[in-house]
Amino acid sequence: MVGSSLMQTKSLWISLASFGGVIFVASGEESKNFKAPEDRLAYTDVVVPILQGKCYDCHGTGKDQKKKGGLLLDSWEGLLEGGEEATALVPGDVKESFMIEVLRLPEDDDYHMPPKKKTQMEAPEIALLEWWVGSLPKGNQQPKDQTLKELNAPQSILDAAAKLASPEELAAAKAAVEFAKKKAEDVAAAKRKAIEGALSALKRDELFKTSLMYVSQDSTELEFTAVSLRKSLNDEGFKKLAPIADSLATVKVGSTLISESVLISELPKMKNLTKLDLSQTEIGDGGLDAVAQLKELEWLNLYGSKVTDAGLLKLKALPKLQKLYLWDSKATLEGAAALKKELPGLETYFGAN
Repeated sequence: MVGSSLMQTKSLWISLASFGGVIFVASGEESKNFKAPEDRLAYTDVVVPILQGKCYDCHGTGKDQKKKGGLLLDSWEGLLEGGEEATALVPGDVKESFMIEVLRLPEDDDYHMPPKKKTQMEAPEIALLEWWVGSLPKGNQQPKDQTLKELNAPQSILDAAAKLASPEELAAAKAAVEFAKKKAEDVAAAKRKAIEGALSALKRDELFKTSLMYVSQDSTELEFTAVSLRKSLNDEGFKKLAPIADSLATVKVGSTLISESVLISELPKMKNLTKLDLSQTEIGDGGLDAVAQLKELEWLNLYGSKVTDAGLLKLKALPKLQKLYLWDSKATLEGAAALKKELPGLETYFGAN
């Protein structure tokens, strides 16, 4: 998420804008609008983005933010008021400012901030916060926000600021993410529209009224589950899925009447399948040639099938396969072990094991 970590180099912050395969790259004119470190306002352009990225989720007043320990860090008043433990900010006094003390505590200390499960502050960020606190005039009056140059920030502080993405860079990255998200939503809507006619026609068939649906409300992927069709789904019925074949992500046809020859002809059309249940069907070693073409497959159930060790090795062509169910098949533990040598991340199941 943009803003979750400010320690971004010029190349890394651009990667924050990656979304759905789209990457935002600032043009020459846009990059001219990014402030140089010395021209950034100390509070608005440096301190606020650091706290926003690492602290506001637990100590902010925005939507979905919290006020843990009674502490708010998203305003000058909140910083001065502090929380239940101590005063967060004592202007001009780094040692007495609790917001700095907790950053320096060991990560396993109960008072260390951010909490160890959160993204941690990095050294340049801590250095910038310490410098800012120490540079503040004593007293509770909020000083005029000045640039690092106007405050005569030392070179080490300018160097630290240079390692942070500027607010303009983060805004550009956020805009790119939002643009890419909108584009992904438009693509998804187009995909749904493209199969709308075929899906509606299938849903008028008794076979598919309740067995064929989207994986989720916002998904463009379909799942077909034939649990209630074990005695009625045959070759003719299975072939009807062809118009929406490449939109299927899950197909469960265990214990149905589909022949191996039709499985061989129809499965390769379902090229985006990630989950396939062929338990107690006629699938055998020959049919695994078709299964081996499903490069996105992650989960495969061959329980009660005629598959043997020789056929299993054909599945080495499935780089994403993670789980394989083989109990009551003709395959053996030895055959599964041979396949696992080809696919080290594969887990096989033989019932009792």
